[in-house]
Formats: sequence, structure tokens, C-alpha cells
Amino acid sequence: MLNVKRLAGEQDLTTTTSPYARKSSHTFHIDLLECLTDAVLSADKRLFSLKKFDIIVATGFKEVHLSPLAENSKAAASASFRLLQIDLAYPDPLNQYLVADSAWLSCF
Repeated sequence: MLNVKRLAGEQDLTTTTSPYARKSSHTFHIDLLECLTDAVLSADKRLFSLKKFDIIVATGFKEVHLSPLAENSKAAASASFRLLQIDLAYPDPLNQYLVADSAWLSCF
């Protein structure tokens, strides 16, 4: 399952309660947040500076605040972030090459 959403302006983001983040023994969930402009992300009382085209990969976002650093109000009102929510199927069979239990194997 794939869900793509554009977010404009300041946002409070929580995806851990999304139907796309449901738990399954056959799939795992990934959220990708792409910055379409310079921005500041605040989470757990910490600030993170983001540049245009930075991508954050997470299994879910909980109580994250996004603030675009747009130069004008028109740019701030347009899409500032792109959120992709993906459910991927576990490969069958799951083996050491896919799990990469060795540092050497994970390089490939």
C-alpha cells in the first residue's frame, strides 16, 4: 500500500495512529518525509534544521512539528513537504542475505 500526501505550511505531524502504520506479520511500514523547502523540524524538545530535498525515514512520526523557512508567504502556502507512507511485504523466505546479519553483507 502506498499513500502520498503533500503538506503545506506549518504542520503538527503524527502518523503512528494512521491506518497506513498498522502492524502486520507480512508487511513492515516506512514513512518518508521529503522537504520541498528549507525547514525546521521539532521533536522531543529538539530542533533539527532541514534543507530542501532532505529526506527523513521513519517507522512513524509522533508529535513532530514542521515549520517551513519560506522567503515569502506564497512559498509557505504551497507544498512544503511530501509524506510517503509505504507498506512493504517481507520477502519469502527471509534469509541472511536479506537480513544482512554481517557488516560485510550489508555493504551490498
